[in-house]
Amino acid sequence: MKASKKFLAWLCVCIMALQFCTLAMAEDFEPETEPETEPIPMTTVVETTVPKGTLSPETSAATTRETTVREIDPPFVQITRESFSRDPKAGEAFVLTIVLHNYSNQVSLIDGSVSFEPSEGLVLEEKSSSKVVSALGMGSVRSVPVRFRAAKNTAAGTQSVAVTYTYNYRTPEGLKSAQASEKLIVPVQASAAEATASKNATPNIIVSKYSYGGTIAAGDAFTLELQFRNTSQKTAVENIVMSVETGDGLSITSAPNTYYFQNLAAGKSQSQRIPMRVSANAGSEGTRIDISFRYEYVDNGERGEASASEKLSVPIYVPDRFTVTAPEMDSIGVQNQEMTISLPYINKSKSTVSNVQAKLVYDEAMLYCEQPRVLLGNIEPGKNGTIDFFFVPMESGSASVKVQVTYENELVEEKTVEIEVPYSVDPAMEEPMEMEEPFAEEPQQSGRSGAVWIIAAVGAIVLIVLVIVVVKKKRKKAAQELPQFDWSVPESDPQVKSHEDR
Repeated sequence: MKASKKFLAWLCVCIMALQFCTLAMAEDFEPETEPETEPIPMTTVVETTVPKGTLSPETSAATTRETTVREIDPPFVQITRESFSRDPKAGEAFVLTIVLHNYSNQVSLIDGSVSFEPSEGLVLEEKSSSKVVSALGMGSVRSVPVRFRAAKNTAAGTQSVAVTYTYNYRTPEGLKSAQASEKLIVPVQASAAEATASKNATPNIIVSKYSYGGTIAAGDAFTLELQFRNTSQKTAVENIVMSVETGDGLSITSAPNTYYFQNLAAGKSQSQRIPMRVSANAGSEGTRIDISFRYEYVDNGERGEASASEKLSVPIYVPDRFTVTAPEMDSIGVQNQEMTISLPYINKSKSTVSNVQAKLVYDEAMLYCEQPRVLLGNIEPGKNGTIDFFFVPMESGSASVKVQVTYENELVEEKTVEIEVPYSVDPAMEEPMEMEEPFAEEPQQSGRSGAVWIIAAVGAIVLIVLVIVVVKKKRKKAAQELPQFDWSVPESDPQVKSHEDR
C-alpha cells in the first residue's frame, strides 16, 4: 500500500515537471511578430536620351557658364543730302538738306550734333557751324536743313561741304561716343557774266544718284544702280572710263569693274547697273565702294584730260540665324501618361548665342510638367540639338502648348522666339476589374511551434514508458510475495501412486 502511494506521488511529480517544461518551451519558442513596415513606394524610372548638343535641365542647372560681354562696335551711320531741284548758281542762296540714316537695327543714337564746313566757294548763312540732332532711333532717318550761299566769284563746277555727325550710344560698359563724317558734293552753275567771259572751264563728272535696293544682309546679292552727270553746261566729255573698286566683304558678280562710255553731253546724265554680292562673313559695319572717272574734253579745239572720284557707302547687317522650329510631326500621348515634345534648334550664325533658355507655357488644368524651364547656356556657331519637355496630360483630345525661347545675340541684346506646338491625347484605357483572391489557409506555424509539439510528444512517450516500467516492477514484486507451489511429482516418492495402481 505504501509502495502504491509512493508510486502515485512520484508519477504526479513527473507529470507536473513535464507540464512545466512544456509551458517553458512554449514561451521560449513563441514565434516573434515582425515589426510593421511602411509599404515601399513604387518608383517609375523614365530613361531619357539627351541628343548630342542638348543640355538637360539638371546638367544646365548644375553648370555655371561664364559669358564674355563683347564690346559693341559703333553703329553704321550714312550721311547724304537731298537732291536739288536745280543746281545753285554763283551768288545764289540755297538750302542744303543733310540726311542722317542710322542703319543699325540694334542700337539707338542719343545726344547727337552735326557740324558742317563748306569749301571756299560756299558761304554758311547760319548763326552756328553746328546743329543739335535729337535721338536717332534704330533704322530711322533724320533731315537737317542748312542754309548756304554760293559766292559771286565762284567758278562753275563742284563745291563741297564736310559734314561731321557726333553722337552717343549705350553699351553694356556704359555710354560711348562716336563720329561719322562725309563730304557732300554741291554742283554750282556759272553766272551769266562768267559764262560770257570764260568758256574754258574744265567739265566735271559726279555721281548724282545711287541706290542698292534697301538694307543688305550678309550673304545677299544686290544690284548697284549708279547715275553720274556731266556738270558742265557748255562742254561735252568723251572717252569716259569708269572704274569700280569694292571694299572688304563686297564683290562684283558676273560683270567687269571697268566701264567705257563714248561721250556724255554737257549737263546730261548716264546710268549703269552693277551686280554685286556681300560675303557671308561680312561684318555689320558696312563697306565702301570707290568710283573713279577718267575722261577727255575739247575746249577751243584743244583736247584735255581730267579725272574725278567719289566714295559710296553700302550698309550691311548680319542677320540673326539662330532658329528653333516646331516638331515635324504632332506629338501623340495617352491620358495620365508622360509624353515628350522635342523642338529642333540650330545656330547658323557666325557668332555664339548666349544664355539660351526655354520655357513651357501651358494650362495647369490641362497638364502637369515638373520641369517647365530648360537652360541650354551658350550655343556655338554650327551647333544643333533639341529642346525637350516632359509632361503628363490630364485630359484627352487635341490641344497645344507654347514654348518661349530667349537668348542674347552678338550685341548682348535679348531676343525671344515663341513657337506653338500642337499635340493630341488618347483617352486612358479602363483598368480591368480586380478579382477576389481565393481564401488562403494560414500556413501552420513551423519552426519553434513545431519544436513544442515534438517536446510534448517525447514527454508523453517518456511518461508512458515510465508507467509501463513501474507497472511491471509492481507486478513482479507482487508475484514474489505469493507462496510458491511445486506442482511437479517427484519420481522418488514412493507414497505417490499412479492412477493405474489405484
